[in-house]
Amino acid sequence: MDNVIHVMGVPRVVSDADRAVLETADLIVGSSRQCSLIPHPPNATTIDWSMGFDQVYGALTTANAPVVLASGDPGFFGIVRRLNQKFPSSRLNVLPAISSVASAFGMIGMPWTDAVVASAHGRDIRHAIALARAYPKVAVLTEPNQGAQRLFEGVKDLGRTVYVAADIGGPNEIIARHHDGDRWPDPNVVLIIDEEALAIENSPETEAPITAGQMPTPFFGLPEAVYEHRDGMITKAEVRAVALAWLAPGPGKVIWDIGCGSGSVSVEAASAGAAVFAVDSDPDQVARTRRNAATHQVTVQAISGNADTVINQWQQLIVADAAFIGGGGDAALNATVEAGVGRIVLTLAAIDRVIPVIKTLEYAGYGVRATQIQANRLEGLANGQRRLAALNPVTIIRAEKLVIP
Repeated sequence: MDNVIHVMGVPRVVSDADRAVLETADLIVGSSRQCSLIPHPPNATTIDWSMGFDQVYGALTTANAPVVLASGDPGFFGIVRRLNQKFPSSRLNVLPAISSVASAFGMIGMPWTDAVVASAHGRDIRHAIALARAYPKVAVLTEPNQGAQRLFEGVKDLGRTVYVAADIGGPNEIIARHHDGDRWPDPNVVLIIDEEALAIENSPETEAPITAGQMPTPFFGLPEAVYEHRDGMITKAEVRAVALAWLAPGPGKVIWDIGCGSGSVSVEAASAGAAVFAVDSDPDQVARTRRNAATHQVTVQAISGNADTVINQWQQLIVADAAFIGGGGDAALNATVEAGVGRIVLTLAAIDRVIPVIKTLEYAGYGVRATQIQANRLEGLANGQRRLAALNPVTIIRAEKLVIP
């Protein structure tokens, strides 16, 4: 049976065409809340997803005129993707309502062309937190136990403004600022706003013609000269480019930069859209990292302190997807391993440290690769000829936590 499955977003202004669809429906799939927001067809069987996806799919297959109700726009982080896994798109007639994200931003009178949108439905919420730390305007579609309070805890050290829009289109519709410990009805949408950054960015000259916040333009391996640094204490461009490729930063990823120095790795990881945490025991180096981040217009949370102590604090907030260790010694390495970071990248100039570091990582259950990078840069001579000038060799180690079947 190849009857059309009508997928209707709610709440919506019900048109005559909608009424015709609903009046002939023999099966309605939707929650009691969703059914309450439309004229309920009198003769239709009503079920919801709590009975299990396979059972619902079976009912949709045998129904003559099924209707699936969904909140807002069913094609925007909605049920259409799931339905496409079982039914060809030619069988779906999608009738979207205004998305809950658009509604939430409308309720606070703010444009959202530059917003980054994430979903916590069946996903690890820490990726939404990473986005909220890296971008000034983020919306998160939540689910129970992965909602406003968890998001608030993930960004409260940054002073972000957190709004919650709940029961959108329903009788108890509300949007308000979230305060620590507040509880909200489900479903809801959380908006996380960096008011200070937006005050700078909100001008006709800076409005992007596309959703620029979701499309970072990363830069890897910039020349050392574009960074403020001290006495050559900076990860060389060639090594930095390889390290960043192994770290694989991107939107929704969390990167720790341990022993950050000038912050060149932090800055370039942040340019790819990652949420970056940096630490160095030298307050002057932390200050340089912050200035370099400001110069390159990226967001890096840099603090001064002992690496192992700071890592323990970070672990309570959000565990990194990957960590770069440029300093901090054995204490930093051990703390990173104990934090459960899945991927660790280290650069070592001293050969004596290579084998002990590899043994530490292997003992902790990591698969390890090590490569020595020896770069030679072309330089001019006084007579107009050119030579290759060797940089100090560096061993770069990539460790990934092994998954035990």
